[in-house]
Amino acid sequence: MAAKLFRRLKSGLGVVAFLYGAAFHFIALRVIVHESYQPPADRSFVDDPLTNLGVMISGGLFTSIAISWVLSKLPGFDFQTRALRTVSGAMAAVLSTVLAFQAMIVLTSAYLAWTGVRDAPLMWPGAFVVAMIDVETFGVIYSVQCVPYSFLAGAGIMTILESFRRADRLHS
Repeated sequence: MAAKLFRRLKSGLGVVAFLYGAAFHFIALRVIVHESYQPPADRSFVDDPLTNLGVMISGGLFTSIAISWVLSKLPGFDFQTRALRTVSGAMAAVLSTVLAFQAMIVLTSAYLAWTGVRDAPLMWPGAFVVAMIDVETFGVIYSVQCVPYSFLAGAGIMTILESFRRADRLHS
């Protein structure tokens, strides 16, 4: 099963899902930053290129894995299967958004803990827990706000990938 998933990720469909997921998560981050960080807020962390790149890579990776898994689990081209695949893809996109947010929350907490207790490495686990509670509190709010958009984006990418697969089958 893992080999089949890896082959699908290497195919063009996995690349399209990665790019779509990276673009969606980058746009979602920028909308959240625009809405939530009004002046005089310090935007240095969320405007940092590494933060934006991390969101794009984690969002694209989780999206391509989730969408490729759905495509490998539901073969077939009748209407019911396509509708089920579209809904499954939309739910997989929601899962990938939640996972991408969680990955960024953990990395942000680790960064904040490390910079806060750089001189006392034995304090790092406690500082990480405190930072995790702080970041997770606000991060969950934003991940919940992204769920409807992620669902629609997942349905969209599944529709696009279905048209690619259908065209590929017709030309074969």
